[in-house]
Amino acid sequence: GVYTSVAYAGLVQLASAGLDNKTLNMQAGSPSASPGLFKAADLLDMRQAMGKYGRNPTDLVYILSMDAYYDILDDIAFADLSQVAGSAIKVTGQIGSVYGTPVIICDEFPTKADGAPCAVAVNTRNFVIPVLRGVTLEQDYDVENQRRVLVATQRRGFDRMFSAVGQVVAKTW
Repeated sequence: GVYTSVAYAGLVQLASAGLDNKTLNMQAGSPSASPGLFKAADLLDMRQAMGKYGRNPTDLVYILSMDAYYDILDDIAFADLSQVAGSAIKVTGQIGSVYGTPVIICDEFPTKADGAPCAVAVNTRNFVIPVLRGVTLEQDYDVENQRRVLVATQRRGFDRMFSAVGQVVAKTW
């Protein structure tokens, strides 16, 4: 096909608009209430909202905001990190596991406020990361600092394979 440059809207936008339309509010319809505490049960609610795409916990990943992560640290369902090996934390960024699904934190979410997104559940089998260009190495000599500079770049994509309801679910405060 023809390559077109389209701005990627992000997982939260995929969950809240278009075909998915799967955004769960923690306040259950009361926007005036102050944001509550995020619990492991909220992750299970997100998984249940995914329907058939939430069936296999190894196909999913939960991405939490920093505020949601600090809230979930107090939850007993998240307190047991025995299922995560020490090297897995360093390699994959996984900080824990809830109901058999890895949990990753991301500092790109907005701060805690009513209606702001706090977590995303994603069925990872529906997304691909193709290599659009291999690794390119460039070198230059920096005369001022008297050192050689090496720069390695690689172009990768991120694309959704199928548009189906329930493959991305977002939770808001």
